[in-house]
Formats: sequence, structure tokens, C-alpha cells
Amino acid sequence: MTTTIAHEWRKARKAHRCIWCGEQIESGERYYHWRGIFEGDPQSNDWHKECNAATEAWDLRDGFEPYCHKRGSQEER
Repeated sequence: MTTTIAHEWRKARKAHRCIWCGEQIESGERYYHWRGIFEGDPQSNDWHKECNAATEAWDLRDGFEPYCHKRGSQEER
């Protein structure tokens, strides 16, 4: 079960790693930040703008394998 605590769009002050594609989110780039509880554990994840858009048709409550999708796509690597 997934519980969202907070989510927002941010502008990166430092580099982050996108949970969807595994590529770096560069400093100065806008990204989506999510914080919550997944399977009983607290988590904090970041997505590129286009990777977040790719998740819209994906049921994230069922989970997904981190870092295994192509950037901005539902296609797996």
C-alpha cells in the first residue's frame, strides 16, 4: 500500500537521480518530488518532468522497478 505524505514540483539546487529512468536530474532543472510510505517504509523519490508524465497511465500503487525505464517513456530498457 502507498501513502502520499507530500508531493510538489521543485527546481533542483543540486543533482538528483530520477527514480523512473535512473538518469541525473541536473541542477536548475524542474522535477517532481514525492515523499510517502511504500510497503511500510518511508521513501522520497524524484522524477524528470517527462518521466512523471510517462507514469500517468501507469498504476504506481502496484509498484515498478526503479531505474529500468527509458527517459520519458513506459518502455523498459
